[in-house]
Amino acid sequence: MLLGFSHIGFTVPSMNKAIEFFKALGFALEFMNEGLRNAPEKKEFLNACPEKHDIAFLKGNINPVGVELIHYPLCAEKNFSPAFDVIIRGRAEVVGAHPSPVGPILILPDESKSAIDAITVESRGLEASKKFWRDAAGFRIVTETGDALDFRPAIPIPNWHLTLRVIRSDKAAADPCKLDIPGANLISLVTTALEADKAKLESGGGKNPSPIFSLVVNGRTLKICLLYSPEGRVVELIEFQKEGDKR
Repeated sequence: MLLGFSHIGFTVPSMNKAIEFFKALGFALEFMNEGLRNAPEKKEFLNACPEKHDIAFLKGNINPVGVELIHYPLCAEKNFSPAFDVIIRGRAEVVGAHPSPVGPILILPDESKSAIDAITVESRGLEASKKFWRDAAGFRIVTETGDALDFRPAIPIPNWHLTLRVIRSDKAAADPCKLDIPGANLISLVTTALEADKAKLESGGGKNPSPIFSLVVNGRTLKICLLYSPEGRVVELIEFQKEGDKR
């Protein structure tokens, strides 16, 4: 079953600048892996598929929904094109810092708390989003208006919660996003049953699912699958592989 959000992914031109930016907001660096193998199963979701990339992971101080920073070798330009908007709570001194090394984000000033509060995705049709996020992913709708839906994970573990807002817009991007374009572009979810949840999301409108693959990150083996949501955003499913499990 899907437990909730693992992290939100940002592709960045400069790893060091992005890390320092989030640390200034009050996030703590959990780990950084340089030269990590880039899984060929991600090819569908990239413009180019280099052999290696760099990853860093940070967390705020009020919940464990993390920030994943990824730098690809060809990602040197700064023409940010985020796939969705991100609202982050953090220290006020960072507010107004220009330019942001992670692309446009909204910062809520807070001297004592650091966390991702919400993400906003544009969609050309809310019914498809309901089928995917509510019926297949099992999220609950906490607010519904004519042009917007607010989703949150249904499982009662608040630490894995943030608000996913889907807004109907005729200007929503028609083409699916790619992971190597700088900006916020990945929604990562934790699952305890990857194969079953992959099938559920595909039946609920998820598109072009990748094969399930394994990756060792910070010494932990992860089983991973990527697919596109109906809004054309990349959704990652992660299952933490148990010690001794060789599947």
